[in-house]
Amino acid sequence: ASWCGPCVKEFPELIQLARKMPRQIRVFAVSEDSSEDEIKAFIKSFKESETTSNFHIVWDSDHSLMKNWNVDKLPESFIFDVNRKMVKHINGAVPWVSSDSAEYFGHLLSKTKEKE
Repeated sequence: ASWCGPCVKEFPELIQLARKMPRQIRVFAVSEDSSEDEIKAFIKSFKESETTSNFHIVWDSDHSLMKNWNVDKLPESFIFDVNRKMVKHINGAVPWVSSDSAEYFGHLLSKTKEKE
């Protein structure tokens, strides 16, 4: 949400993560904003999000996703494997472009390749 300080802070790192791993991951940022105009104004501050093919913004206009996933505070992140199985649920903002993050995604991707 554009009004969520930690969400705004981690948003550029999510874009960077998507840009670093364009063929390996997809990022879906779900917005809890009240209107589409709020989202559009927010995105203007992050032009790279519009030109990153594996970065998508979804507007949860009726908050049904938030309810279905039991999200009670923002930000929350969910990581899914290639089989769409949730492998990690994270409460709060995290540094997405870090050595720990690179190691985690590298490990997750190597496990996926082993199954192929």
